[in-house]
Amino acid sequence: MNKWSSMPPMKYARNRLGVGIIDHYLYAVGGSCDQKIYSSVERYLPKFDRWEEVAPMHTARIGLAVCTNSRLLYAIGGFDGHRRLADVESYNPDTNTWTREQPLNIGRSGAAAASLAECIYVVGGYASDKIEGPMQLDSVERYNTITQQWSFVTPMNCRRSALSCITLDKRLFAIGKIIYCLKKVICLFCLVF
Repeated sequence: MNKWSSMPPMKYARNRLGVGIIDHYLYAVGGSCDQKIYSSVERYLPKFDRWEEVAPMHTARIGLAVCTNSRLLYAIGGFDGHRRLADVESYNPDTNTWTREQPLNIGRSGAAAASLAECIYVVGGYASDKIEGPMQLDSVERYNTITQQWSFVTPMNCRRSALSCITLDKRLFAIGKIIYCLKKVICLFCLVF
């Protein structure tokens, strides 16, 4: 195809949102427009070339990290207009419901998230206002979806926010950061299963 094409507009214009895919449906999660912060979620239906609203999150947020694991869509952290959030919730498309999950150890926005096996990794971001010192984080948290517990793993070698994260060949990659945008790619650590 090698070309960009337009899609129908979403019901709500959004920026600083999170996105994820389950069963070939694209989900647009949270975000904001002007001063309005959304808890709403929209799903793109490729077969019908249209968007539809699904159940909203419990918490309105921008700058959240989103990823999928075992057919659940996870909304992680973010900013509600007053504070950086440790809140985590998961969306089940079969029941069209959101469930509150265990919170992060550190409230953060502008973080990235990726799934690897039964775990979700949340990387970097801006710290909660309660944290003293630099606001950008080098910390990485791992959520085990089976035990439903968060733990810290090896931190990155520099503080990053507004980054992207992906898994490839059982390794987690953090790419970009707010200051030096995409000048450096770091393999955080390798996992052997």
